[in-house]
Amino acid sequence: MKNLNLIASLLIASSLAPMALAQDISIEADENLTVQPAGPRQGANGLRFLNVQGPDNGNFASFGVFSINPANASGSLTGYSGIRFQVTQANAGFTISDGIFDLFLVQEQTQPFLQTNANLTFDVANSPSGLDADLNPSSAPLIKVSTLTNYSVLNPSGTTYDISLDLTGATGSFISSAIANGQRLRFAFAVAPESLDLSADGNFAGYDNSTRPGPTLVFDFPNAVNGTLNLTDWSGNTDAESATFEIFDGSTGDIIESIPGVNLNDDGSFGFDPLTNSGTYRLRAKVSHWLSKDLGSFDFGAQITGANGALLNGDIDGDNSVTIFDYIELSGAFDLSLGQTGFLRNADLDGDGSITIFDYIVLSNNFDISGE
Repeated sequence: MKNLNLIASLLIASSLAPMALAQDISIEADENLTVQPAGPRQGANGLRFLNVQGPDNGNFASFGVFSINPANASGSLTGYSGIRFQVTQANAGFTISDGIFDLFLVQEQTQPFLQTNANLTFDVANSPSGLDADLNPSSAPLIKVSTLTNYSVLNPSGTTYDISLDLTGATGSFISSAIANGQRLRFAFAVAPESLDLSADGNFAGYDNSTRPGPTLVFDFPNAVNGTLNLTDWSGNTDAESATFEIFDGSTGDIIESIPGVNLNDDGSFGFDPLTNSGTYRLRAKVSHWLSKDLGSFDFGAQITGANGALLNGDIDGDNSVTIFDYIELSGAFDLSLGQTGFLRNADLDGDGSITIFDYIVLSNNFDISGE
């Protein structure tokens, strides 16, 4: 499609001062247990691994519990837009099978997740999750917040699973209240009640694992800079393109920060976290054979919208000018198509997979123009 608009989203890292936006914050669990019919699994491996096994596994049937301390956050948790749960596969010395696992928010705050807590047991009669009533002696219900469905024994140890929490209703209210009051966030991870395989089991890294991260919550923050790039004279796939952005001083021209290799999605959207989080600077964009474009002046301590601009086509040799040297590059690859020897991707200015007279026309229209 000609003149395709590319939606741009840039992530700005910040200390979360007023109006500033924060970088995503990860908090790893600092306590976890594998809870079996006889109680919490003992020994070093009881903390090193988080085993989740269905009731058909007999004495080894288990669910995992862990807690996250908001005080361990590297910055303020105010203003997060979403929360992701991350757990890392850590194969042990037994045969494991694929399964579906649910993550539950535990509203009860009195039961410590410690190996000495003999009250915590796997309730075989409560199939298939086995979650024990002792998780909520005050009758505060467990709340399902996410489901892991793509776990597979074919994935190697070290595979990280990343699933978003449902923050609607009671879940979001409870979590925001707990953070505001400095309370731990406590979770149970179990074979899903909807699972048809009661022998399902999985092995994941615990917080005391020496080589893999334990259960982790990632707090996502909203994009800070938003805009639109118009890649002119283009009909190719936008997700094959990447952009370089430069934040620079408009008075001196000094580059404050350069962010290369920002991949574009199929709809043209993209996002990244520059380090710059304060000050008023200009923003410039450059994409492969398009000339760079000054998108304007912005306050990088606040959310930015309207970082828009149209990028002119024809810079085949990448020197940010359309000159005779670009004509030479195009002529050398003329009449070649994708897959043929000598085909030059940057000379296919219109993105139709062939270097033709139409690419000459694009170059001619922008001849003797340089990037901003």
